[in-house]
Amino acid sequence: TLSAADVEYAAIKPQKTRKERKEEEIQYDEVTFTVNRSNAHQRPLEDCVYSQ
Repeated sequence: TLSAADVEYAAIKPQKTRKERKEEEIQYDEVTFTVNRSNAHQRPLEDCVYSQ
C-alpha cells in the first residue's frame, strides 16, 4: 500500500511539472517577443545584468 507521503508526492508532482513547463513557455515567449521587436538597446543592459 502507498504511504500518505507517496500519495501526496503523486498528487503534487504533476502540478509542479505543469507549473515549471508553463514558466518556461512564458520565458520563451518573452525572449521571442523581445527579438521580434528588435529591442537592440535592451540587450547590452541584459548582458550587463547577467555578467555581474
